Amino acid sequence: MEQDCGHDADLSRRASYGRLGLALILLAVLYPVLEFGVVGLALWTAMFLALLLTVVRALHPPQPWLARLCRALCWATLAAAVAAVVCYGMQADGHGWIFVPLNGLILAYLALATWLIFVDVFASPRVDRNRLVGAACAYVLLGLVWTYAYLLLHGLSSGLVLGQAAVAGDAASLHAEYLYFSFVTLSTLGYGDLVPQTLSFRIVAASEALVGQIYLAILVARIVGMHLFRMRE
Repeated sequence: MEQDCGHDADLSRRASYGRLGLALILLAVLYPVLEFGVVGLALWTAMFLALLLTVVRALHPPQPWLARLCRALCWATLAAAVAAVVCYGMQADGHGWIFVPLNGLILAYLALATWLIFVDVFASPRVDRNRLVGAACAYVLLGLVWTYAYLLLHGLSSGLVLGQAAVAGDAASLHAEYLYFSFVTLSTLGYGDLVPQTLSFRIVAASEALVGQIYLAILVARIVGMHLFRMRE
């Protein structure tokens, strides 16, 4: 009976990480809609909110208070996101500030969720296909974490912080620019078309590049190595 319960729990966790991976793929597919202004931003936000709900289902915090904190941050972010898109759609010029607290909430929630997935994936000596999917999801979530860190820095800054992105105009264009910059930095492609203009922004960008390389070179390599060792056994 206990073995059956453990097997059911593993299946539930595997399904959660699978749905999270699918949600991240769909979010990437929807990236081009950010070119369509408020409508594109609304579509992107709808898919992003679905992603946040999927993250909640994928998480398995070891302490109950962590689970409650994740749910509270998720619902607060959902409410703030809906309010931000509605207010921005009604009057873009007067409600751009509402994205600053929203981006702060998203940053806090995604950082906590990514850390919990990281602990779940890497702390266990057991490596299976589900945890490999979880490791890939955590890597993509790192790119989203830094995206909203950049957006928060942009909202708190008064000058140019990233090439021409600061004068792009609407919120949808800013999201597109910072998403692109974040994943280019995380993978250390370094095209050079967007360049940080402030010291704080450069420090955050450098930390993202370092974390991305450490993640790929050490942590993912450890998981793959353990998986191959288990197969040989």
